[in-house]
Amino acid sequence: MKQFSIKEISAEFWPTCFKILEHPNSYVLHSGILSREFSRYSYAGFNPSLMITSIEDEICILENGILRKENGNPIDRVGEFLNDSNLDSDFFSGAMVGFWGYDLKNQLEMLNPKSSPKNDIPECFWMLCESQLVWDWKDNKVWAIGTESGLDFLELLAKQEYISPEKKSPRFTIAPTETQTSYAGKISQIRELIADGYVYEANLTQRFDISAENTSTNWTTEFFKLLTEESPAPFSAILKTENFTIVSSSPELFLDVEDFKACVKPIKGTRARSGNFDEDESAFLELKKSEKDRAENLMIVDLMRNDLGKIAIPKTVEVQNLFDIETYETVFQMVSTIRAGLAEKTSVTEVIKACFPPGSMTGAPKVSAMKILDSLEPYRRGIYSGALGMMDAHRCRLSVVIRTLIMQGERGYFQTGGAIVWDSIAEKEFEECLQKAEGILRALRRMGRVDAAL
Repeated sequence: MKQFSIKEISAEFWPTCFKILEHPNSYVLHSGILSREFSRYSYAGFNPSLMITSIEDEICILENGILRKENGNPIDRVGEFLNDSNLDSDFFSGAMVGFWGYDLKNQLEMLNPKSSPKNDIPECFWMLCESQLVWDWKDNKVWAIGTESGLDFLELLAKQEYISPEKKSPRFTIAPTETQTSYAGKISQIRELIADGYVYEANLTQRFDISAENTSTNWTTEFFKLLTEESPAPFSAILKTENFTIVSSSPELFLDVEDFKACVKPIKGTRARSGNFDEDESAFLELKKSEKDRAENLMIVDLMRNDLGKIAIPKTVEVQNLFDIETYETVFQMVSTIRAGLAEKTSVTEVIKACFPPGSMTGAPKVSAMKILDSLEPYRRGIYSGALGMMDAHRCRLSVVIRTLIMQGERGYFQTGGAIVWDSIAEKEFEECLQKAEGILRALRRMGRVDAAL
């Protein structure tokens, strides 16, 4: 595997990120809430020597410019390439960065949805970059990580002045794939299935298609910066490739593995914020006391306890925080925390396979809920509802892919959804989908004109 070195350098955050993101196959992982857990470090990188992608069971491996194709389980195959870093650091060093798309579920659980993929974006994408930067916000240091040539390139890039492209006045047209009536009809079908005992809860989503006009060459990077301001969240990320761009501001941790311990933090329960103190206080207390939201959250806590139990040391699975309320710029969220101990022989990819896809995005029981959602949603989810972040041989930190814009050229989409249970009210569930889209819409409005048929 690649041997990386580490060196302290000087590099401003946003100007350097903009320069890095001019390169294809680049990324930035950054917490927009610096006081939260997992927010000490921000990461940026580019210039991959290894990229692994897959669609269904076809895996493409591009290593040092040589492409080969094979068949198999992409999670297992990526695991074989995870770097056992030789660097003594508290942060990820020499880690692979990328995502597991939701549709990997079809291999893990042998599902066969009728819908076709919306585009040619891979179901998994992972890269090992020769040049990576880490900002340590606690100690106010910047670390360069890479091969000898990678370190030289980073130092040169950090010193270069960033010249912003000419600003334009973009226009964004947004069209939902569901009406309130059609969404309500699907909720009615789920309620019937709940009554018949097929499922307790199902996370029904809807897609918002977007087209962009008159945009500058770096508009998705500018959008990422604005999204971290308009909708700050613990797991903000941008991943740019030659074929697509992902911009995310996710509040939800899917999986953290470190020191042979695993942590998941499912979110279920949402209330919109207005910015008015009295109204926000009322919404906070309403969510905190809501029996319906607690029931939704508890179902997913039980599901994810079961997922972790497949791989954890017996009797180590523990719910540490139940029904916490976390505050974000546009919403309040109900969050629970589950931790478990792992045997030293347990690999990161074994834990991922046991827990994927995130239970908060499926419902319970998980397999039954996924089958129902496949029959109701007229498209495959793709990246959305999957997991994004970093992995090395011993650690991973992956967020749930929500509050995320996916673009291919001038067209793309984002999705929102919510848990449907027996006592769900269709009008409120549809409104919750719009509330969850507000952070993306606010950032787009700051960039230019937004025409949205919402």
